[in-house]
Amino acid sequence: DYQPVFHYFSKGRGGGALDLKPCLGAASPCVLWEVDEAGLKGIDQKEGVGSGCYQRVVVPVIDQHGVVHQAMTHLVCPDRRASSGFVPPASSYLECVAVGLREHGLDRSWLQACAAGEPCCWLERLFVYGTLMQHEPRFAALCQVEVPLSIEGLGVHGRLFDCGSYPGAVFSDEQESVITGECMHFSSIDSVLGHCDRVEGFTGFDSKSNLYLRTVLRLADDQLAWSYQLADTDGLNPIDGGDWRAYTRSK
Repeated sequence: DYQPVFHYFSKGRGGGALDLKPCLGAASPCVLWEVDEAGLKGIDQKEGVGSGCYQRVVVPVIDQHGVVHQAMTHLVCPDRRASSGFVPPASSYLECVAVGLREHGLDRSWLQACAAGEPCCWLERLFVYGTLMQHEPRFAALCQVEVPLSIEGLGVHGRLFDCGSYPGAVFSDEQESVITGECMHFSSIDSVLGHCDRVEGFTGFDSKSNLYLRTVLRLADDQLAWSYQLADTDGLNPIDGGDWRAYTRSK
């Protein structure tokens, strides 16, 4: 739920330098490091914490297994952000960012749009596996928010559980267990996730009262998609075969 932006003028970089701003459904590719106190002090110095350029904050980070971590990062101090909301980056700095992304195997498709001051929410797909699928009870309400640009049937690794009138999933790397669902592509994922967060009982990455957890899946085509998995499976029965439609037809 953070979008990368260039809205801070850096003298050292000769133009705009990267920052993050809150944006529902957006994401910023990153690397998660473990640092000691000496390393953290060095990062604070590099980011200009003492001079009031950047400030240290805690943000949610989703790793390649869909696990949420609370991690430290550095965001530009509010009084250092350009009032226009955009500062073009120098080509040398842009190449530095591109090299970092490339060396860590991270998505770079958003970078040129971001460098031009355009919206760059590249994570615009949603994987659903129950009542939000086509012809299921909640699909019509979802389409009232936004009609999907495309819908593709596919499977992901994990286990499906019977919650009564709807299913719940727990995603994993177990190759023998597959959940059948649909991947939907939207043009405005923020409005879609705002609706789905309410439907799925997701109240925040740091909340202890979530019914479902919003996470990110890596699909078979190596693309990423938002999805929701159960926060707790106690007392729930697994659905053999992982197919909600087939399961409900057989009941």
